[in-house]
Amino acid sequence: EQSLSLTVQDLEPKDMKGVYKNIDIDMRQYKRLKMFVHAESITNRTPLPGSGTQENYDKRMVAFLRIGTDLTENYYQIEVPLKPSSYTEGVSNNLSAEEVWQPDSNSIDIPLDLLTAVKAKSIQQRSLVGATYFDEEVNLIDEFTAISDLPGDKKYKIAVRGNPTLGQIRTIMVGIKNPSETAGELLHGEVWFNELRLAEIDTQGGWAAVAEMDANIADFATINLNGNLSTVGFGNIDQIPNQRSQEDIRGYGINTNINVGQLLPEKWGVQLPLSYSFAEEFITPEYDPFYQDLKLQDRLDAVEDQANKDAIRSQAMSQSQRKSINLIGVRKQRGPEQRKDFFDFENFDVSYSYNEESRSDYEMEDYSFKNLRFSLGYQYDFEPLSIEPFSNIPFINTKKYLQWLSAINLNPIPSNVSLSANINRTFNSQQFREVYLEGVDAGSQLALPKLQQRKYMFDWIFTLNHNLTKSLRFDFTASSNNIIRNYNTDNTKANQELDIWDGFWDDGDPNQFSQRLGMTYNLPFRLVPLLNFIDGTYSYSADFNWQRGSEALNEVEDEFGNVLGMVNTIQNANTHNVNASLNFQKIYKSFKLKKNKRSSDRKKVKTQLTNSLIGIATALKRFQLTYSENNGTVLPGYTQLVGLLGTSNPGLPFALGSQSDIRYEAAKRGWLTEFPSYNGQFTQVKNTQLSYSAEVDLLEGLQLDINGNRNFSENSAENFVVSGTSYTPLNPTSFGNFEISTILLKTAFSSGDVDNKAFENLKTNRLIIAQRLGNDRGIDIGNIDVDGFPIGYGKNNQAVLIPAFLSAYSGANPENVSFDATRETPLPNWSMQYTGLMKTKLFKKHFQRFSIAHGYRASHTLNNYSTNLSYESSNPNALDQGGNYLNETLYTNINLVEQFNPLIKVDFELKNSLQFSTEIKKDRALALSLDNNLLTETSGDELTIGMGYRLKSVPFRTNIGGKRKTLKGDINIKGDLSIRDNITIVRNLDLLNNQVTAGQRLWSFKISADYALSRNLTALFFYDHTFSKFAISTAFPQTNVRSGVTLRYSFGN
Repeated sequence: EQSLSLTVQDLEPKDMKGVYKNIDIDMRQYKRLKMFVHAESITNRTPLPGSGTQENYDKRMVAFLRIGTDLTENYYQIEVPLKPSSYTEGVSNNLSAEEVWQPDSNSIDIPLDLLTAVKAKSIQQRSLVGATYFDEEVNLIDEFTAISDLPGDKKYKIAVRGNPTLGQIRTIMVGIKNPSETAGELLHGEVWFNELRLAEIDTQGGWAAVAEMDANIADFATINLNGNLSTVGFGNIDQIPNQRSQEDIRGYGINTNINVGQLLPEKWGVQLPLSYSFAEEFITPEYDPFYQDLKLQDRLDAVEDQANKDAIRSQAMSQSQRKSINLIGVRKQRGPEQRKDFFDFENFDVSYSYNEESRSDYEMEDYSFKNLRFSLGYQYDFEPLSIEPFSNIPFINTKKYLQWLSAINLNPIPSNVSLSANINRTFNSQQFREVYLEGVDAGSQLALPKLQQRKYMFDWIFTLNHNLTKSLRFDFTASSNNIIRNYNTDNTKANQELDIWDGFWDDGDPNQFSQRLGMTYNLPFRLVPLLNFIDGTYSYSADFNWQRGSEALNEVEDEFGNVLGMVNTIQNANTHNVNASLNFQKIYKSFKLKKNKRSSDRKKVKTQLTNSLIGIATALKRFQLTYSENNGTVLPGYTQLVGLLGTSNPGLPFALGSQSDIRYEAAKRGWLTEFPSYNGQFTQVKNTQLSYSAEVDLLEGLQLDINGNRNFSENSAENFVVSGTSYTPLNPTSFGNFEISTILLKTAFSSGDVDNKAFENLKTNRLIIAQRLGNDRGIDIGNIDVDGFPIGYGKNNQAVLIPAFLSAYSGANPENVSFDATRETPLPNWSMQYTGLMKTKLFKKHFQRFSIAHGYRASHTLNNYSTNLSYESSNPNALDQGGNYLNETLYTNINLVEQFNPLIKVDFELKNSLQFSTEIKKDRALALSLDNNLLTETSGDELTIGMGYRLKSVPFRTNIGGKRKTLKGDINIKGDLSIRDNITIVRNLDLLNNQVTAGQRLWSFKISADYALSRNLTALFFYDHTFSKFAISTAFPQTNVRSGVTLRYSFGN
């Protein structure tokens, strides 16, 4: 329903002008292509020729439509001469639609199979290189054949160039052409193109069928036969014609599982499960794969030579074949009364699998894939042998403090051992079809090579588990991955004649070796009477890995002729984990610390006092401590093989996770590459995590949870050069992160306005810290800079700023605050809840529940600190450009975050189901940037008031199935009103320029009601209204409203 107008003046003979548009459309399922075209002359210019003499008729303006993959090399073109509409200059013309568009003369309306017929004719004449013109009766013509000589009413000219396809139309061009061959005969006119469209879609459908048959031969075998067939045009009912199948598909397959072991004597106890499958599939496309808008059958009909027909059909079809044979879990069963021995055949199992696939299609002449797997496994479980030398000594068993001796035990025999060896070979070959270029002698073209790829692997895994005692367990796993290259000749080229079975037992060369040792020990506190309230575990794991270097490194050579050669990488890691849980209630019970029962009125006061003292003394109920440490080392440039389980090279300590320095010893023994330009980095990683928690009950109904944590991580890396037996580190760097729980209560309620006392303390503390640092360094008290700070410790030195910042906002004394940016001891955070008021008669009478809650959390964080590359330990008195001593570590920022979540919360429900809650939250975040000396402070305060009420058994009348029914359910109504103030202030340490950069007051009102109509059906209504007013003038107030109704039905029980 769109039109396009093109106006042209002075169009030269044989010239053409047009406009184009990129699209993406498949036209093959349509029968006709249509478009209205209108032409008219331009005022005050030579009228368009269109009627009269034969000569005048042949000089008509021509409209053309070009469609194809591109506009220059692969396209169809349709040309139609235009009869201009009558026009009287200076007189209004009221023309009908028929007179304007003149569809009998000007419109384009052609069958799309005419385009493909033209293309087929061009293929026969081998004329696809340039543009070839035909008339609508598919007769070959010249581009400028006279219009009057053309057949038909509309005198179409159809052109084709290259190999366009109606299945992939990527661009369309419409334009105007001057058909004259006489110089000076210019054309002037205006042409309208209207409603380009496809018509008469092909709705012919297809069909499909699937057949399957299963057969069982008792428990000996199962057989499955299946087949499928589908034709062109088949598809889902919701698919349009373009989405339906455009190919005929037929296939069949057989799958069978046979228990071959049943053919052998039963007393042998052999399990031999065999499975076999075979499948073939044949796909015949509707359209030729090369000429994608020509039907394959039409192209075959146009070829007379039977050999060519067979070649075209074979190339167009896709054929695939798959077959597989498997023997999984072949083993000998142990007899019911057979003795279990270490070397029994029953401990072994064997598996074999062979899969093969072959296929061919339009692009691939032959594709072959073969996969061979073979595995041999061994597993043996030892009978436990526990030696307990003191368990039967009466003297020890009767003494409470000697029971730990009776628990001493030793199991010298491993729990189980297993070994698995696996061969995995993959062979892939593919031969692409030859491409013969037009005009090039096929005999002179280089043949495409047959590509082959082999991946032959041999792996083994060894596992040993040993429960050395009932509390001490060890597990060890080692695995190796080997690459087999037996198919390579002396010049490293693959021998194309070798099959997948050749050199089957070759174990190859090591590619990767890994091992892991794990140990878990349940600490024996429970056996010691005074320590039996402690449960503790310690675990250790050690990982070692050797990775072969790339073969390509053998080709790396520097300008002096030094060859890098094969360099490998070794790495190890260890993990320590300690978990301890202290149940203090066991201590209190052993000391008989428990509250007395109610007594007479005369002793009531004494009993209450005694119970209070006992309650305070036994307030700590439980304490838990967790500590974990991870360490790792990566050493590249290693030139040795792995040795026996890593114990010979690089040595037993490294293989067991030791983090002792191996660099210099490895260089001394010649284990590291001496290539001068090697750029691999030696890396070490360390992570520690400490956390604790405690449960404290100070009063009845008052529950206090205390927790703290400390996290530290650091990565160190350096390049290195090895010369002879010496190791020289280059550019060592470290990066790290740190976080610890802390307490900031002393400044928690300081003003968050532009003027802030804590910030002023920060600026004041700088001088105190600087003077302490200067005294420790021995700087003369009179040796100061222009700001009065000791030389080397200016006001913006991070060694001064960090302790000044921490002391100002933690409330610590700057005279004794630590200079370190990190802290060792995590301070406690807490959350508490008090429900003790429900023990009183007044609250029991009026309240269903009543609780008061409070929570506090604060953290101190350092992100992405790093080594100062300008710092030299040999010159610690060096100064930077600002006149400050260089610091060994650079910190970019330091952050303090504090949250009262909540500061206080009161939550209760009355006996009449009326619920009420009020909550106050407070938070702030402080970020000190040590790059620009700016402190960003973000603080927030929030008040939330909530109410709720439950209406019980509310009736709801409805008609279901024509019957009037009454449903009953509870309506639960909730409403919350909250007000939150946020503000962000950027404070400058050097200038009196503290600015509010962000912030808002946010009002929020939420109400919801849910109605349980039945056990499965619930109705929900909600209304959310938020309004925000920003603290800065560049942001506008915002209001958001959300409301709705939800019906939820749960199917099932």
